[in-house]
Amino acid sequence: MENQIFRQKSLDTLSSPEQLDQIMQVTRPLGWAGLMAGFLLIAIAVFWGINGEIQTVVHGQGILLREGSIFDVVSLGTGQITTTFVQVDDTVVKGQVIAQLSLPDLEHQLKEARESLQNFKAEKEMIWSLGDKTTQLKGETLANQRITLEKAIETGQDRLKFLEKDLAEEKDLLEKKLTTTDRLQEVKTRYENTLHEIMGYKSELNDISARKMDLSAGSRKERFAMEFKITQAELRIKALEETYDLQSRIICPYDGRVLELFKNSGKVIQTGEPMASIEVNRDKKEPLSVFVYFPPRDGKKIQHGMKIRIIPSTIKMEEHGYMPGSIRQISGFPASQNGMLRVLQNQNLVAELSAGGAPIAVTADLMPDPATKSRYQWSSAGMGPDITMESGTLCTASVVISKQAPIRLIFPYLKKNILGIGDEQDRDGQK
Repeated sequence: MENQIFRQKSLDTLSSPEQLDQIMQVTRPLGWAGLMAGFLLIAIAVFWGINGEIQTVVHGQGILLREGSIFDVVSLGTGQITTTFVQVDDTVVKGQVIAQLSLPDLEHQLKEARESLQNFKAEKEMIWSLGDKTTQLKGETLANQRITLEKAIETGQDRLKFLEKDLAEEKDLLEKKLTTTDRLQEVKTRYENTLHEIMGYKSELNDISARKMDLSAGSRKERFAMEFKITQAELRIKALEETYDLQSRIICPYDGRVLELFKNSGKVIQTGEPMASIEVNRDKKEPLSVFVYFPPRDGKKIQHGMKIRIIPSTIKMEEHGYMPGSIRQISGFPASQNGMLRVLQNQNLVAELSAGGAPIAVTADLMPDPATKSRYQWSSAGMGPDITMESGTLCTASVVISKQAPIRLIFPYLKKNILGIGDEQDRDGQK
């Protein structure tokens, strides 16, 4: 074999440097595949940008409730709670006592009123026992005085007759000039004095009759006054007992279930202060409403008729999806804490839902579905969770406020960040 200094390939290249007899390879097949994939992705992106959809969603928190189903049971008195008869989740009936209060001031007033009544009754017994004897003695004294006066009148009348006769004789003697004028005047004076005495005795006799009538009337008046005092004392005791019975017991005015107790035994509760929150028993078939609170900036974008997605806190969205609903009512102004408390009946929950500022309150209705255990529709293909939705369940909610093609979002971005049009408008607005 003949030895060669250069390789055959190098010799071939020197003999034909332009390699005009071979086809030049510009791009490999793998590069073409990558290029086609890039064009395909761009086409897909353009198609999605024109025909696709991006949703703008706002989120809020709320609670499932039957409207008008939660009430506070308040205390009608101020005192210390001595006994609590119910616990959270207990079933209560209308008229059931849920707590007992100690009312020292009212108890003291009631004790004093009962002691006063006993004193009045004792005084009445004394008047009844001694009064009859006193009246009898006074009556006997008046009777003796009457007899004495009647005898004095009778004696006076006899003396008056004698003086009338004596006066007539003295007049005859004076006409015959057998007596003096002084003697006649003396007899006449004695006659007039006797007449005045008789009239005085008769006046005293009439006074005795009046005093006897006054004595009987005074006894009746004294007895009536004492009976009146006793009646007034009994009425006061009855009123105090009714007030004590009303204020010393906190009574549930509804049939329902205890959701929360605000006070424990030993604590002081004021008049009008809530003791417990009660969920009133209503027909389980009565639909639940959703009360959702959105941040003010997002809530103003929500409109009537928009669809809402409800996710109860007791289920996992990954497993069962959400509960669709429709918005029924939107508050025109941000909700106050008092207004939220009227619906939620829970101060802590109100504080939590309004932590970001006064929220916009939204009321929504769920879509019914009797075929599911919860009696409401679910977005999942199945029958939803195997639970019953109860009033008082917390939830999160979301509302799609707008839908637009992705390409429409590009132009505002280009105008603001590349052309600077949005920045100029912002600066003008600030000026």
